[in-house]
Amino acid sequence: MIIIESLLKLKQPSLTGNEIKLIACVSMLAAHLVQSGLWDSLCTSTVWSQIGFYLNCTIGRIAFPLFAFFIAEGATKTHNIREYIARMAIFALFSEIPFNLVFFGQSVCWDTQNVGLTFLFSLCFIYLIQLSEDSDLPRWGKDICACISCFFAIAGGYYCHCDYGAVGIACVLVFYICKSIPISLRTLCICIMLIVYYGASEFGALLSIPILLCYNGKKTKNTQECCSIPLLFYTFYPLHLTILAIAKA
Repeated sequence: MIIIESLLKLKQPSLTGNEIKLIACVSMLAAHLVQSGLWDSLCTSTVWSQIGFYLNCTIGRIAFPLFAFFIAEGATKTHNIREYIARMAIFALFSEIPFNLVFFGQSVCWDTQNVGLTFLFSLCFIYLIQLSEDSDLPRWGKDICACISCFFAIAGGYYCHCDYGAVGIACVLVFYICKSIPISLRTLCICIMLIVYYGASEFGALLSIPILLCYNGKKTKNTQECCSIPLLFYTFYPLHLTILAIAKA
């Protein structure tokens, strides 16, 4: 009986939101070390170069599905989505120059924008969907508004060249709109989208499925956990890009 109870406890979700975000940050750092070229600069041998390639295609692919999920989760649980959008806009603004310096070697580049813009577009159109849901429109009218919002969000991501583009925004919208579908199926769906669009290099995104299955629905383990942790996640992206840019200089 004790053994059975122990096995049941092992099957229960055991990761908080903050713990999964930390995993995502580590994954993102691994990917950016390789994508920035810094890995090859530090590890010049062919063997280490191959390790970097597989690191990027496996561990490095976990981050985006996790972050996309929590953007949608945040939009669902936030008490004020307009403040959430404002924070994301500031995040995207402060991340742009470090992003350009790391991946393009210049402070201004219009080829690709940082992932903050991807999430900003997603949140703006989730807000429009929420407004239509709160309106007096009939069900079919709300559905039409949601479809129009999704179309313009995806088109905006494509034409503004934000990181992960239209597919990235579609991933966030799938997580948000399909809340009634089990998290494993939603994550599998967005992983398939990434693989179809970007190719076999995105197969590592599938590793995000067991991680999200461990999500216990809680932000932290206890209410006394440091309140500065959300600030850590907002600053990690531009901060680590700044450090990588300095290291490359």
